[in-house]
Amino acid sequence: MQLLLRVALFFHRWMGTAFCALFAWWFVSGIFMMYWDFPAVTEADRLQHARPLNPSRVLRGMPGPGVPSLVIFDGRPAWISGTGARRSITFADDGKRLLVFSPEVNLRTAAEWAGRPAGEAQVEMLTEADQWTVQGSFGALRPLAKYEWPDGQAVYISTRSGEVVQYTTRRSRLFAWLGAIPHWLYFTPLRTNTELWSRVVIWASGLATLAALLGLGVGLAMLSPRKKYRHSGLPTAIPYSGVKRLHTQWGLCFGVLVCTWAFSGMLSMDPIGSPARGRSSVPAALRSVPDLRHFTVQSMADALRKAPGTVLLTLAVFAGETLYVARVRVVREYDFWYCDRLGRKPLPAVLVTRAAEGMRYYVDPRTAAIVGSYRTNDWVNRWLYHGLHSLDFPLLYRYRPLWDVVMLVLLGGGLVASGTGVVLGFRVLRQRVFRA
Repeated sequence: MQLLLRVALFFHRWMGTAFCALFAWWFVSGIFMMYWDFPAVTEADRLQHARPLNPSRVLRGMPGPGVPSLVIFDGRPAWISGTGARRSITFADDGKRLLVFSPEVNLRTAAEWAGRPAGEAQVEMLTEADQWTVQGSFGALRPLAKYEWPDGQAVYISTRSGEVVQYTTRRSRLFAWLGAIPHWLYFTPLRTNTELWSRVVIWASGLATLAALLGLGVGLAMLSPRKKYRHSGLPTAIPYSGVKRLHTQWGLCFGVLVCTWAFSGMLSMDPIGSPARGRSSVPAALRSVPDLRHFTVQSMADALRKAPGTVLLTLAVFAGETLYVARVRVVREYDFWYCDRLGRKPLPAVLVTRAAEGMRYYVDPRTAAIVGSYRTNDWVNRWLYHGLHSLDFPLLYRYRPLWDVVMLVLLGGGLVASGTGVVLGFRVLRQRVFRA
């Protein structure tokens, strides 16, 4: 047992020296990530920047099937179908399809989004990823036109779809550098190589978990009432002083959380692969192309007149098939599967459970859109990742700032444990260098 403890202490000392700075980095950046994420354009952002539709400018004729949304594009009502590089635009006032997105159109789109004069923008064409477009999803959208204004706003538009795909400000970039970028190791040279980045994150978080486990095991052995389990037969009290004693104390208090955070971070990369999933007919039916022959523009115009200020009109698609469900009920509060600490997911929602597929669907009754879906075998991702990593529990969210206080206390404790480890690691390296 003594040999085993000495081996564990040896590896903890050197692995801790290697990973303590990374741990401290993760805890500091985790605090920032509680409130600021990596910049991204969401559907809520698109709605916020959209202009109200005018029903009088919509023609009676429709361009054909497969056009589910009506919005304002370049100052004109337009039918939008598809997303990303497959996005198609047909103007609703004259029925003409927009095939080429000219620099002038893209500049007007960017200027309207930023709310700044087009003449003040600096234009840059990007054929390769920069720090804010490192994700693989941007590959099919390039080349990108980047429009930047003196106030720090930067709008990225895909020249293939004419769509705003990224938007950053000085503030969002600053907090990304303090939070998401160091936390996710989102550095451009590394992140653009997705396979390498994934391996680095998996191995770094996996080895960090092992280093923390070894330290926790050695620390617990010191507290054992039996002498044979204690390191070198030392007394049960912690036989250290100064920073080393502080590191041991805080490590014993927060070591379990340090391990679970590092381990759940590794799980976010799906290191062992998710279990095979059968396909469900429900999402497929909702994504299918609707037959619009029975719709008329008059009905669209009537809908717009009844809801003045509408910025997006989307056709809901129904499969028209019998759907066998086990249970249907209304959810008026977030539950363990359907929750959002920012309150963005709609409530109330209709929960539809299909026992045959083991699926839970949450449907927004106002739009008939599926806003959340989970399979029973998603528990690994739900509890071992979101649960352990973000304390993603509705009880904490419901009584905020309870979640904030709990997270800050735990992150602070982990930061002290890892910060003292940084000091000890520096001392170990300094001693080795002087000996050499």
